[in-house]
Amino acid sequence: MSDKTSEHTSNKQASEAVNQSSQALSSSATYTAIQEMLLMQKVLNDMTNGDQWRTGVTQLGKVIDWRRCIVMESAELIDSYPWKHWKSVDAVIDIENARVE
Repeated sequence: MSDKTSEHTSNKQASEAVNQSSQALSSSATYTAIQEMLLMQKVLNDMTNGDQWRTGVTQLGKVIDWRRCIVMESAELIDSYPWKHWKSVDAVIDIENARVE
């Protein structure tokens, strides 16, 4: 098999795998939960910054660093779990905060 044929077959298989994964996700409760979460975030963004947030700028003209927002929210979610081996070793998961984050 030539390199070009092999590459085409590999790309086709990868494409089929992605398609199957997308179909599985779209039919699952996970997909619905993600859609609901994104809608809730949109409503919050609209309430706090109007429609402008979509341009990457707050209503006060401050640039929104989306990557930093995602990283920081993820860190806050992680902190809902007692992952620190040196602190609060017997702590329980703060499930309510995890849901908020």
